[in-house]
Amino acid sequence: MCLIAAGLNLSGAAPPDCVAASRQQADAALAQAKAAVARAAEARALWLNAQEALLAAEAALQKGDFAQTCREAFNARDFAELGITQLGYPPYRH
Repeated sequence: MCLIAAGLNLSGAAPPDCVAASRQQADAALAQAKAAVARAAEARALWLNAQEALLAAEAALQKGDFAQTCREAFNARDFAELGITQLGYPPYRH
C-alpha cells in the first residue's frame, strides 16, 4: 500500500507559521481544519486521525496554546484531505 502524504508534515516539526502562532492564526488554522474534517465526513472519508487531531487542536486552544492548536489543526486538515484523496484509489488490487 502506498500512502501519498503530499503536504503532510510527518516530521513532527511545526509548520513555520505555527512556531509563534497568535490567537488569530490559531483560530484561522482551526477553522480550516473544521471545514476539511466536515468535507471528509460528508464524503464518508474521515480518518480517525483527522478527528483526533481536531479534538486535540480544540483542547490546545482551550488551554491557550496557540502553537499547538496550529500544529494539530494542520494535522487534522492534512489527514482529512488525505482521506478524501484516498477515495480516488481502488480499495484493493487484484
